[in-house]
Amino acid sequence: MRRFPPFLLCALLSVGASAAPSADAKDAGATADKDTVELVDSFLKADTAKIPAGAIPVFMKIDPETLPERQRIPYEAKKAELQALRMAAESKRKPPIRMAGKEPVENCPREKGTKKLIDTLMGMGFGQLDPQEVLFLEKKTRCTECELIDEFGLKVTIVPPDKKKKEKYPMRYYLMHQNSPAWALIAAYRKGSEGGTNFFGVGFFGACR
Repeated sequence: MRRFPPFLLCALLSVGASAAPSADAKDAGATADKDTVELVDSFLKADTAKIPAGAIPVFMKIDPETLPERQRIPYEAKKAELQALRMAAESKRKPPIRMAGKEPVENCPREKGTKKLIDTLMGMGFGQLDPQEVLFLEKKTRCTECELIDEFGLKVTIVPPDKKKKEKYPMRYYLMHQNSPAWALIAAYRKGSEGGTNFFGVGFFGACR
């Protein structure tokens, strides 16, 4: 697997500082500096497990709109993957009942995206859920949809209608990384078992209430 070049690790300290935008032809339209573009390329080519932990915070703060067109969707997908893995790790340190004593969260923004982003995410460990499976998760975890987003990494992405295909209505996609602790419930559900009330027994830990 590709290792991060030393000069790129040093460049982490200067990413975001004033610098000339990348002048490469393939990077047309980018306003990010060359170091940032190279950093993103390195992240996209690297094995996620081998990415230096110290490099991740800088990567996560990059504005995708400043990147070349070729990097924008892959960047958003890699960022979502890193967020999902971090959330899965943090879940192990959280209490079993996440929202005890708190009012249910019913309103939250949903992300806008493209079908290409959805397809890219599904190639990076995310699985698609149908609406019935989301309702099943809400029932078993006693979480609202918004709380599933915050606590278990559910991604709700709205894809605008494609006018070229004469689509009239936006599509709503539900995705979840397979490292999410809640994915164990989905796996059990798809095997024909709803886990009863003992859903901790299928490898899941945590609920909202």
